[in-house]
Amino acid sequence: LNLCKELLANPGNILILFPEGTRSITGEIGEFKPGIGLLLAGTDVPVLPCHLAGAFEAWPKGRMLPRPGRLQLMIGAPRNYATLPPGKRSALQVCQELRQAVLELAVLNRTKLDPTEIIAGTRSSTRGGCDHG
Repeated sequence: LNLCKELLANPGNILILFPEGTRSITGEIGEFKPGIGLLLAGTDVPVLPCHLAGAFEAWPKGRMLPRPGRLQLMIGAPRNYATLPPGKRSALQVCQELRQAVLELAVLNRTKLDPTEIIAGTRSSTRGGCDHG
């Protein structure tokens, strides 16, 4: 995490993280590791939650090389966690909020809805989803 913090401290750097820590064996979105929250809580780093549909079908865990396939990337609205104090409680909150945002993007990817059609505040029925590590 220290290297990631150093990279993000320099303006213009971009860091792509996969907060589950590994590829899914089922294709479902897994628990987010707490590192994403520890990295972001209390920082002014903008975060773009993303969902990549088709990745599991193209390159399932255990397969050496990807298969040809179609992928669709859904990018959510930027988020910022500067107002949260650094620490485990804030890290868990960041983790839960980001996972929820990714789950909502996954629904959009499956239903092929236009993101502008989403009503603000709509939530999925999925709760929690963070590894309390």
